Amino acid sequence: MTDHAAEVVQIGSIFLDNVVTAEHDAQVKAWLADGTATARYVCTPNVDYVIRSGRDPIFRKAINDANLRVPDGMWIVYASRIAGRPLRGTVTGRLILPRFAEYCRDSGLSLGVVGAGPGVAQEAADRLREEFPGLAIKHAITPPKPFVVGSAEDKAIVAALKADPPALLFVSLGAPRQEIWMNAHAAELAPMVLIGVGAALDVVAGKVKEAPRWMTRVGLEWFYRLVQEPRRLARRYLWDDPHIFVWALRTRARGPHK
Repeated sequence: MTDHAAEVVQIGSIFLDNVVTAEHDAQVKAWLADGTATARYVCTPNVDYVIRSGRDPIFRKAINDANLRVPDGMWIVYASRIAGRPLRGTVTGRLILPRFAEYCRDSGLSLGVVGAGPGVAQEAADRLREEFPGLAIKHAITPPKPFVVGSAEDKAIVAALKADPPALLFVSLGAPRQEIWMNAHAAELAPMVLIGVGAALDVVAGKVKEAPRWMTRVGLEWFYRLVQEPRRLARRYLWDDPHIFVWALRTRARGPHK
């Protein structure tokens, strides 16, 4: 669980640390500086996490066991305010990767990336090296498909990471797999700090277009992504995710602390 003093807010069946970007970054930098052999991983739950974790106990445990769980996306912030459990703001998961790539370069720390589709991890790593000359990237690993946590392929990836560990590892396996993977392996990969970043590798590699910052700020990033991938995302954004506002209204009606 969390090892800092942030307020914890329950949204649905998961618990979020009520932090903003600067506080998230400060915590991760503190972990990188102390280097203790403690399992540490960060989850970036969005509305989809709230909906899916309600019916998936393994996913829910993986999120709630994380050392830091930050709200990703304004929908979850809006819902928290309706419910009377206000989150202070959002920590955009896809922006963590380039921000910490710069920090690692400037601090002389190494990083690794795991996940995404064929060749995407390596392409993202190459682009990060171009943008941040001198950045040390020890691993750019794309797991085989299908990829099963605990499989022989998974064990080989963990062994490679342990043989030449980076200080910081970005995990882009998609929910719920990336959270379950971090929960399963954080202890044996310590003192490495693990951060789940979803589609960030696809964005860095140029496979997915990044939404304009103003759309992210007001909570319309989902619409930008829906236009790009309507077949894959329509059900999630137009049917599943709006259920969080049903939860928010019910929570408000019975009292935010019940």
